[in-house]
Amino acid sequence: MSSRRRKARRRKTSSERSRNFLDFSTHDSVPSYDGRILVVGAYEAGKTSLVMNLIGEEIPTERQSTDGIDVHFGKLLFEIKTQMFLKKKTDLHSFPKAVYQKVLACLEAVHQSNAVKQSKKSNQVFSQDDQCLFPSNQVLNPAFSFLMPAFPDFLNFFQSDFLKRINEKLRTFKSDAPPFSREVIPIPILDFAGQFVYYTTHQAFITSHGTYIVVFNGSKSLSDSLTGDGKESTVLDNIKHWVSSILAYSSTDTDEYPKIAFVATHKDLVKPDEVQRKQESITHSLIECFTDKQIKSHLILQRIFFVNSLDESDTGINELRTFLSKILVDNPQWKQKVPKQFLFLEMMLAILVDEGQYILSRTDINIINRENEFTPLSEEELDRFLHIQNSCGKLTYIDTHYLRNFIVINPTCIIDLLKGIVTAFPSSSDMKHGRLRKSDLTKMLDFEKFNQLGSYSDFFRELLVYFDILAEIRRYDKTTGRKIDIECYFVPCLIYQTNTTTFVENCIKSEKCISFAFVFEKSYVPPAITNRFISCVLSIWNVKIYNNIELLFSAFVVVSLDRNHDLVVQADQTSIVIYLIHKQRKELIIRDLASSVRQCLEENLQRISEVYSDSYTESPSRYVPFTMKVKSGCLSPMCLKNVDDIEKLAFPLVCKAHGYRTPQSELNIWFTDISVQQCNETCEGISPTIYSICLTDAELLRLSSNLTVEEIRQLAIYLGISNVKLDEIGQDFSRNSSMVKFASLRTCSDNNKLCGDFMKAITTAGLNKHTMCMIVRQEIPPTDLPDTILNLPPSDEMLDKLALRIGKKWMELGLELGLDIDQLEYIEYDSPNVLRDISKNMLYQWKETENGNSIRDLHNAFARIGKRGNLIRETLENCESFPNIKPDL
Repeated sequence: MSSRRRKARRRKTSSERSRNFLDFSTHDSVPSYDGRILVVGAYEAGKTSLVMNLIGEEIPTERQSTDGIDVHFGKLLFEIKTQMFLKKKTDLHSFPKAVYQKVLACLEAVHQSNAVKQSKKSNQVFSQDDQCLFPSNQVLNPAFSFLMPAFPDFLNFFQSDFLKRINEKLRTFKSDAPPFSREVIPIPILDFAGQFVYYTTHQAFITSHGTYIVVFNGSKSLSDSLTGDGKESTVLDNIKHWVSSILAYSSTDTDEYPKIAFVATHKDLVKPDEVQRKQESITHSLIECFTDKQIKSHLILQRIFFVNSLDESDTGINELRTFLSKILVDNPQWKQKVPKQFLFLEMMLAILVDEGQYILSRTDINIINRENEFTPLSEEELDRFLHIQNSCGKLTYIDTHYLRNFIVINPTCIIDLLKGIVTAFPSSSDMKHGRLRKSDLTKMLDFEKFNQLGSYSDFFRELLVYFDILAEIRRYDKTTGRKIDIECYFVPCLIYQTNTTTFVENCIKSEKCISFAFVFEKSYVPPAITNRFISCVLSIWNVKIYNNIELLFSAFVVVSLDRNHDLVVQADQTSIVIYLIHKQRKELIIRDLASSVRQCLEENLQRISEVYSDSYTESPSRYVPFTMKVKSGCLSPMCLKNVDDIEKLAFPLVCKAHGYRTPQSELNIWFTDISVQQCNETCEGISPTIYSICLTDAELLRLSSNLTVEEIRQLAIYLGISNVKLDEIGQDFSRNSSMVKFASLRTCSDNNKLCGDFMKAITTAGLNKHTMCMIVRQEIPPTDLPDTILNLPPSDEMLDKLALRIGKKWMELGLELGLDIDQLEYIEYDSPNVLRDISKNMLYQWKETENGNSIRDLHNAFARIGKRGNLIRETLENCESFPNIKPDL
């Protein structure tokens, strides 16, 4: 080719690239091509060989086990034009390079879209007159000067270091990258380890944004046992486990995504004339196995792929590649429109990863966003960007009080960290018993591989606790009741021993305990959920010692609630069973303790099993894969009753199989309503002398908690609030009915409605007039605790134990303690979505106020929200510090 032709070609290429940038700059949103393929399955199923075949790498001839998760960036390329995966090996073997290629492909896609609309200009060489493509008030941003070498004057516009770095990185990448002649998008592919020990770490990377391949050995029968992992299961059990885990952890935006395909490997071990029959047999068995309509909507059952992963030319591999291409573009998340700033931020974060950065502060992200010469994202848009990037697995951003200040931008960092927990100290005696010392974790973070993480050790410890990989072993000073710094953590996923004690036989008896179960009716209980749930229980209560043995085993734990009550958590394939035991008789079980424990456990399991699947267009949705059922008094796993059916049953409930008679009170104890002081027959209602007072927030919240949403609405209308205003309140608090009720009444109060107005509206609405008596009653409840105790400030140990007894009345209690509604709303926003954590944060914030807070204040406030008068005494008696602070009487 002559030099003149080469120069002409370079000029044309420059012009085309310039148009890419111009097209991109004038768009408010651009398509984002995001997808991922996740390969899961049993130990030794052949997952790694399959992945190597798909990405064009050398296929291992000997078995190589995967530790944790292997992520392959930039090795699987998808061509936008043909909508097929390319059969070529590439050099884009890093996360940053994959992002650079994606950004360039997105620029090209925008250009191609505009080229169709402007066909007359699509082949013209660009000149400065073409700047008219910009709005009249916009100046061409020179950040992509490498796209416009024909216009050296634009170099004078360089002002932002942010855009300079993007320009330089893309220019270097384009010159060094393989000469792609087509638009290609790198698709990451994740290879999950099959060993049981890694199951808990996998849950952090499962998302609805991916396409899943469940791999199993097709040369075996589905009923064959699996070996080599220390867990007894069959091939079919493992398939069910992975389907359950994927659907439990990837809350879906649609009824059909994510999609799960099944790949049977080791076709080479099956006789050629038996392959078709074997494939049809597997297909038939899986169709019979998965019958639930909702689950089936996610499964590709009409075609099971049977492959020889060791053969690059295998027809099954080619068919799988074609299928993956189609399923990728059919996903609603593919080609979603995002603000153009999203791509620039993604590009900048990739550059920082390329330069060796692992983690950024939220302040760093804000600065990078502001340096963008296009319109920066608003705070809400930036938060949305971080949530989407997190859900796509490109970074780790947890929006909770302790974690939202830092963002892990290197996606392999968390994988290596979780892998290190399992592999770094497996031989130590502590780890064999499911413990990890804080000092050992610090040593691990000091390894050369994690040398950048050492200064963020507190953050990463909190992150591991958030994922319930670690559970804090809480300790208190026996003299003061203050918390002692954490020195050791439980690691439930590393506990393999099974329960061989006699505790179950001796203590789980009908005369001593009551029980309920979380039942996963449509799926198996993913082991990660079990481990996380046990980890959460361990972070709240202390493990019980029985015959000098800690009752902490695989899928089984016993904790001490207080000196008389123990709690048992026992999991199997389809349920998590809870037992509440009294050391003497179950009739002595404290009713509101049972109710509070049930609320606490249910909220925690919901948090663990839910995943907020952010999409670009949909709001987060909550997916709860279990139902709660109570056991009859015989405690048989077959004698379970749906919670919603309790009121419809005839009592006493007679167990047909065992003849046990269960009274209604035994089932209702889990749902004990907060008792409110009732008026006697001589009560004439509240005195007219208080009609002229304005109800406090605490009184309004008490009133709202005693009325239904419909009754509150009726009351508000009588008080002059319009239906339009009430509808607005309902929309503002659409996910919190308690706040809908309270906000409606507070609006009435803000409109100068007094106690007498509320009393008149209650009467007009036909509600019980004594409701107001219960609301304004301010009687000081009696207690046998001496003043020397009541005047003491509460200890940390006491507040932690009380937090478990508050339940859904936490906001009402906070108002009774003197916190204002704005403080409480912030606590709810700033805390994880778990009642125990919200309640605890509320109590500690109250303790830190400068009002001389005392145990007496707690006693009075608990009584005013309907809690029993001896709750404070019971809590104190179960604090190790109480005997030391108790004075001589």
